[in-house]
Amino acid sequence: MHASVLALAATLLAAPSGTGPALLRGDPGGAAAVLTVQFGDSPQEQRRKAIEQRRREIDRLRHAAEREREERRRQRLEAMRGSQEAGGAAWKADGQVQGSVAGGTGAYHAESFAGGGEGAPRDSFGRRHLAYQLAADPDGDRRARRLATAYAPARSALTRHLLARGRRGDTQAAQLAREYNQRSWERQETKRAEQAPTGELGPLGKLRWGDLVRRDNEYSIFQTNDLHRLVANRDDTDRFRWNALSLQEYTFDNGWTESVASRRDGSTVRTLRDAEDVPIRRTRTDANGDEVTFFNNLPSWWQEKSRIDVNIGAEGFDTGIGGQVIDGAVSSLDELYRAATAEPLGNPRRSFTLNQLLVNEGLRGLMPGIDVDTINFETNSAVVSEDEMAVLELIGAAISAAVAANPREVFLIEGHTDAKGDDLDNMELSDRRAEAVAMLLTEAFNIPPENFVTHGYGEEFLKVETQDEERRNRRVTIRRITPLLTEGTELSMMATAPDS
Repeated sequence: MHASVLALAATLLAAPSGTGPALLRGDPGGAAAVLTVQFGDSPQEQRRKAIEQRRREIDRLRHAAEREREERRRQRLEAMRGSQEAGGAAWKADGQVQGSVAGGTGAYHAESFAGGGEGAPRDSFGRRHLAYQLAADPDGDRRARRLATAYAPARSALTRHLLARGRRGDTQAAQLAREYNQRSWERQETKRAEQAPTGELGPLGKLRWGDLVRRDNEYSIFQTNDLHRLVANRDDTDRFRWNALSLQEYTFDNGWTESVASRRDGSTVRTLRDAEDVPIRRTRTDANGDEVTFFNNLPSWWQEKSRIDVNIGAEGFDTGIGGQVIDGAVSSLDELYRAATAEPLGNPRRSFTLNQLLVNEGLRGLMPGIDVDTINFETNSAVVSEDEMAVLELIGAAISAAVAANPREVFLIEGHTDAKGDDLDNMELSDRRAEAVAMLLTEAFNIPPENFVTHGYGEEFLKVETQDEERRNRRVTIRRITPLLTEGTELSMMATAPDS
């Protein structure tokens, strides 16, 4: 017994360096031969290592792209500065907005935008003026605290249950592969955009999203083509007063605006809008200065040929697919959580702007939806009572757990109406219904409002084909859109047209 153990020890000590613990060799001709033993990774461990390796590769590519983008930006600024100095004109630079005015044409080339102090020069944006400021909303705060307290036990228990389950390994692998493809595509398209001629987007303050068919005190509605419409809500300040110390609205000389919500936790949420009140970008900066971008409708890869209408067949996606829509009233918590963390169908190899998703049913259909048609919306009403929380409780828990795992999640809440009434009125009404549901989920489940975007589709997508009043058509659909949205805070190079 002892002789065998000593022989084994001697064999291990004599083994060649580098064989490691995975391989034990004996002397077949010796008296105490040792069987060869091979220890390999389990399939689960191999998958974990593969996922970790892909994650490191994506991080490496992201950091390399950031360094490359910063270097190109530095070179452009040096070229602009040299051009200005050669022409004898003063060079303007302030904050993160740099530019040059080309003599004789009036063309302006703008870099990425970041808000500054009151009256600070913004070059092509003009000067920044404080339009108004709203203090904290005591009534709204009391309602939110009451709802959050009432649903805290259920929210905490359900969220812990879902987070303990985690996401499946195959879902994580699909996510990493998708992100790798999307970041590679964005980097390639950004290079093309920087090489494309400028001056084609029209005046910086007037970006063309389609034909403006209605503009009133609350909404701007654009007809992007014969089928699709883009609805821009200009008055969503109520949602962003949640947990806010103050909400400020700034205007710029070119007609653009920026709203700034300052929170009690030290974070700041900024929403930049163009002159037609279409949201361009939304970001959140926490107390430590870390920034998250939720959407950017003019990313660095956007150029003159870019369109918000997308032909997904021409993009090389797997065609002939339709996103699953589950019934929020009868689905289990696990089913809802799977929908709230699902990867897109169709193997998309590129990313999109928020506006592209809003006006393209095929793109939205790449993500599963959660239909909520049991909320008792009365005719011509967008009011959601607290009694409806029984319908939204499991949905809110699933979304809350998803946001806890990834704070940059974005969920689209689509509003729908029946076919009664005016078409454009119904689009506005459906958007107000989506806003009401978003606010209730924020207040009861502490889901920050910036994790939601809303859009009204009116009677465009009837669940029950009838021109009469139908309660099942008065509904909302919720879907995760994070995997399809482009990343990055930097805005596209834009230019005013001559004589604008």
